[in-house]
Amino acid sequence: KTMMLLNIIRNINKEQDTPVLFFSLEMPAAQIYERLAQQANLMSGEKVEGSFKNNDTSEIIELTERAFKNLLVIDMDFLTIEDLKKYVELAEKKFKKPIGVICIDYLGRMKSNKRTEYEQMSELAQQIKHLAKVTNKAVVCLHQTNRTGGKGDEEISMDMARGSGVIEEAADQIIAMWRPDIAKEEAQKSETEPIVLAILKNRKGKCGKVELVFHKPHLRVY
Repeated sequence: KTMMLLNIIRNINKEQDTPVLFFSLEMPAAQIYERLAQQANLMSGEKVEGSFKNNDTSEIIELTERAFKNLLVIDMDFLTIEDLKKYVELAEKKFKKPIGVICIDYLGRMKSNKRTEYEQMSELAQQIKHLAKVTNKAVVCLHQTNRTGGKGDEEISMDMARGSGVIEEAADQIIAMWRPDIAKEEAQKSETEPIVLAILKNRKGKCGKVELVFHKPHLRVY
């Protein structure tokens, strides 16, 4: 999920002069940076690590900063919606222009005072919807599937969202992703692997599926 989101962010930075605020609630910024460097430099994670260990980083840093010039990463855990609003204000002061897209990785790491998982997901989904409205920004939020999603190779349906609550109701678009060959031995040995994206809900257009190619060493999707 994170890999796909970083591909989306890279394309936003490539095509638009739009600042993106990325809340990484699970993964620390150093790990995010390594993945950004892989995508920007078309390098494996092992090569990126090796370059930093050998202090041979000038070109890697330059290409990474160019590819993600409008990205700000916040790696705080268990934030509330009010925390997110404050960081949006701080980010806009830093960029000196409005944030265009808010990315959250992922919904299950956000903070809620509700008791059950269902109530928590419902409250957070409604609050994120409100956040998008009051800030007038696109919000992209990652979410896990429940156990019926299997090992990630099975086709995903709407009811597989973990503790889904009113996620289906609140979202304008819901996009599911799975790797149909992930358990196959030949796919595990290959540098490339198919990824299927399915638009399960779309208030502004059609639904359907598309198959993409995941290039694993560079964490890029084509």
